[in-house]
Formats: sequence, C-alpha cells, structure tokens
Amino acid sequence: MARPKASDNEEMKRAADIVAPGGGFQFEGEKIDLKELLGQEIKLLGVSEPMQSTFGENQYIIMQVEVDGKPRVTMSGATVLVKKLSTIPKESLPVLIKLVKVKGKTGRAYLSYE
Repeated sequence: MARPKASDNEEMKRAADIVAPGGGFQFEGEKIDLKELLGQEIKLLGVSEPMQSTFGENQYIIMQVEVDGKPRVTMSGATVLVKKLSTIPKESLPVLIKLVKVKGKTGRAYLSYE
C-alpha cells in the first residue's frame, strides 16, 4: 500500500521517523544490555532526559555509548544512575564513564558510574 501524500510531490512523514522517546530524538546504534557494560570504561555519547516508566512510578533513561568504536544504545531504570546521568550537562558530552555496581551502607547494591 502506498504511503499517503502530504502534497502532490511529497510523501507524508511517519511520526515514528521524526519523534522518539526521550525528548524527540533518536540514538543510532545497535542495542546492548547494560550488564555487558559493567566494569568497562566507555564513551558516553548522549543521554536522554529521564522519562516516566509505564510500568511503575520510576523513571528511566536511554544512553548512547561507544563500544569498540561503534555507537550502541542501552537503557536503565536504576534510580541512582538515572539521577547522576541526568546531571551531566549535554554540552559536556561525550565523556568517559565506568559503570559500576556499588554496595550501599545497608548492603544493597545499586548502579552508578565513576
């Protein structure tokens, strides 16, 4: 089926092609599980604004990172990590970070970065 026309000469755009979660932008790169990045120093290329999860009251973020010279995309709903990453000024990117699992005072582990 042909896509509807916006005008005689122009094919109509699809919303999914121009609007994405996290403030209307899309990160390029193959998806990678956050667990694969733990303990590695990686280049953080971009980070979305915190977004509300549809599964609860928590927020999550989408990150674009560089792994082995290629852009990759991952996400996290880890509260501490979301709060810390959202404080990095966008104009400071890219930056190097090392994702780590930290044991808190109560013995409970959480994700952060160094």
